[in-house]
Amino acid sequence: ALDKLEKMPDNFMKALVINGMAEVYLAQKNPELAKPLIEQAQKLAEESPYLSLKNEILETSQQYYALVKDIEKLELTKQKQDSVNEKIQDRRSEFINKSYTKLAEDNESAKAVSGQKNTVIVAIFAGFLLVLGLFLSYRKRQQYKYKKFQEIINKLELEQSVPYQP
Repeated sequence: ALDKLEKMPDNFMKALVINGMAEVYLAQKNPELAKPLIEQAQKLAEESPYLSLKNEILETSQQYYALVKDIEKLELTKQKQDSVNEKIQDRRSEFINKSYTKLAEDNESAKAVSGQKNTVIVAIFAGFLLVLGLFLSYRKRQQYKYKKFQEIINKLELEQSVPYQP
């Protein structure tokens, strides 16, 4: 497995595999074989921007120093891990704050769009009511004129049916 790892480029995955192998040696209580792997994983982690990788490798380093009973380096590793955990927490908080701010901005934007749509809907509805009112008024006038016209026709027919007497 180590031969294949040497061929891999230095990256996050390689560091995790090396760290995992070191953890196996530590679980077998074999710190001599774990030490070079931990050092190699630490080197890769220092070059990596991934804080979670650094945190994982520092955890393994703490297990190593506890196994070999090197309290000084255990404390130093714990301090580094606390610093990394603080950075992770800061980034999480920053991400949450940015997400919340973006969500609030999106919500305000959606409210504005919704308000504009509501205004358009009200304007269309008012226009519809106006057209309906005009149509009903026109029909009523037309019926009134028809009725008047009918009365005039009936009156004329009545006059024509009655014989003319001078």
